Amino acid sequence: MKNIVFASLLLCLAACQSPQSPEGGDAAAANEALLQSNTDKLLNQGNLVAIHIITVEPKPNVTMDQVLDFYNTKWAPAAHQYFGFHSFFGKCLHGTECAENKILWISFFNTAADRDKYFKMDEGGNDLNELGEKAWAQFAPTNDALQQLATIKDEWGDWVIK
Repeated sequence: MKNIVFASLLLCLAACQSPQSPEGGDAAAANEALLQSNTDKLLNQGNLVAIHIITVEPKPNVTMDQVLDFYNTKWAPAAHQYFGFHSFFGKCLHGTECAENKILWISFFNTAADRDKYFKMDEGGNDLNELGEKAWAQFAPTNDALQQLATIKDEWGDWVIK
């Protein structure tokens, strides 16, 4: 339960970040405009949210910040392009799950059916289906580049917003 509450909070915060105040502009008006433009990013009933705790072992001469930057600037945009899900990554500040080598990854699809377009979840596993295999063929070079930076262990669970 605490994971879903945390995930909801993180996604809402990510979607509703306070904008940089334009020079000479009205910060309140800018914030209101941002909130209006991000209403589609708030969690809704039926959304599928995946919570991942990623344990990272960086390769020699690679930092955790470089891995996190790669996730945010290369991996997440490619995953969205080929699989259609949105991703958010974070570092733990406080709590029992915190460790120097852990990253939080939250991803979401609009619905479980959107996820199932790519994955064989109805068959009890997370293997790729035919469309997922085609998407993976396009995405694989990005994931291979990540593997050059670090060894990744991913523990996860899918949650449907009720």
